[in-house]
Amino acid sequence: MSKTELVEAPVSDLASRPTSDPRRFDLGKALPLIITLAAGAACYGLFFNRDVSPSVVGYSVAPAERVLHGEVPYRDFVYNYTPGILWLNALLMKVLHPGLLVIAAGLLVFKLCTLVSLFLISSRFVCKWAALIPITLTLAWLGYRDGFAVVPTQYSLLFVLLGAACFLRHNQRARATWLLAGGLAVGVVFTFKYNVGILVFAAGLAAILIKETMETDGLPPGTPALLQALKNSLVYLLGFLLVVGPVVFYLARQHALAAMIDHFLHHAPEYAGRRSAALPSVRRVLPVALGSLSTIVAGLVIYRKAPRLLAPYIFVVSGLAAAALFIPRRIFIVKESASAAIEYLAPLLFATVIMTGVWQLRRSFWIAEPRRKWWQANGNIAILTLFSIAAYLELYPRADYFHLIRVLPPTFLLLTVFTIRWMQAIRRRFDSRLGQSTLTALLSAAAGLSLLVLVGVKDTWQPHFDRFLQLKERTPLSMERAQGILVSHKEAAWMEEIDRLINANSAGTDSIFSFAQPGTAFYFLSDRKNPTRVVWWRAVGLSKEERESALRLVEERQPKLVLVRDSLKDRRIWEMVDANYDRVGEAGSIGVYDRRP
Repeated sequence: MSKTELVEAPVSDLASRPTSDPRRFDLGKALPLIITLAAGAACYGLFFNRDVSPSVVGYSVAPAERVLHGEVPYRDFVYNYTPGILWLNALLMKVLHPGLLVIAAGLLVFKLCTLVSLFLISSRFVCKWAALIPITLTLAWLGYRDGFAVVPTQYSLLFVLLGAACFLRHNQRARATWLLAGGLAVGVVFTFKYNVGILVFAAGLAAILIKETMETDGLPPGTPALLQALKNSLVYLLGFLLVVGPVVFYLARQHALAAMIDHFLHHAPEYAGRRSAALPSVRRVLPVALGSLSTIVAGLVIYRKAPRLLAPYIFVVSGLAAAALFIPRRIFIVKESASAAIEYLAPLLFATVIMTGVWQLRRSFWIAEPRRKWWQANGNIAILTLFSIAAYLELYPRADYFHLIRVLPPTFLLLTVFTIRWMQAIRRRFDSRLGQSTLTALLSAAAGLSLLVLVGVKDTWQPHFDRFLQLKERTPLSMERAQGILVSHKEAAWMEEIDRLINANSAGTDSIFSFAQPGTAFYFLSDRKNPTRVVWWRAVGLSKEERESALRLVEERQPKLVLVRDSLKDRRIWEMVDANYDRVGEAGSIGVYDRRP
């Protein structure tokens, strides 16, 4: 086996590959994929129709129904993302029927496809059984409340992975069709969320440029290499434009393109200023950082002085750390620090992978042959790193926990690949199939990944259950458009009360307007029209003219009902509502006001 093949080879210690019986080989080859599908269906199937975020329904589902009725985003209402998610869900509701369960089922399919794509890409780097590691991590970090929110990232992540897969195939077989397919996938990402599409498109261009730089005979690259990079970039761009071009053309014909661009230009800086959320402070991460450092130092001492005690030491330390995570109402600082540390996982991983690659190439970058060999051995992981960074950067400027969980799968894949390569390097260095050093590396990696799984379970699974290990979201909603959706008893009570008040004081042809974000869900749930261009009153990027237009409609008493949260502090709105509407009821701190005769 050549050096290149050895670097790319999976870790044979993690899984055997039967070859004597072709039928057994096929079964063994398919079984990890079957496990992936079964585990995904079981985990996602348990939660996909539980809980609902009314604010998200108001922002993503209600506008999709407006599209279904012939309205155009940006021209008829203001929306903060490119319209892919609206078109998709409008199509689902047109083919089936308007309902939250239909939307949830579509999202379930997308998440299962994303999981399968993650497995298939993992299988390119490691054996199929080891490819279950990022699957396990992804399912452990399921997400709470927003785990199945109808937001663009839940859909676009599938195409981020497909784009990465196309580039990996192109790196193996330099065919332009794979770059074209990669551009198509990234174009779909842009259609769902423009900022992520731009980031992923840039990652693809960087991969093309780095590949040609590494494979060229000279440095700086000569004309042939630059021409090849340009040619490949144009093919990639063509695929991108084949998706984005028709979207731009349609919006231009509908007189919505200029409004969309103008809104995005205003939305991005305002969002960065008002909704930015930084990474957790170093002080919060310090307990886990110090604990990890002291544990590693103690482990090295034991390895040097009493190596036979190292395995029991790793087991004991891992057990104590796991217990600290789940002891109720105790050692809270440890739990909080562990959760905060996860937000630093991706940046530290990216920095480590990049520094490792630079270190390996530091002395031979200016020599063509070592550069080519380096790319042959590390090109795939370089491509994966670029796409993982692009997916992760969606967090900024809002680096909060809910956004983090949605972009973790590519990071988990990169973590798995890098960890297994680290173990391979140790095995080669000490020239032992399963010696003390290899066993130590294996146990350390298993302990670290297991603790990462447990933190995910603690943060994103445990909150779904009460102290009797029953799911909190088990009360069915009785509203027609929410049939099949289960929420907590408290949430069901206020949602159904709001729906009752709306139905008792308005007809299906009437319009309503909600100043409260959760109340916007009832445009869809109660089947009432929003007469304004404003989807969320508190949405970032709304111009003064758009807000004034909505207020003018309320002042003219065009909406039959107005929903206002009691905590609203805008005096002008309260004066306007009090002058033109009467309060008819309330639920969940949201008051319902009926138009005066």
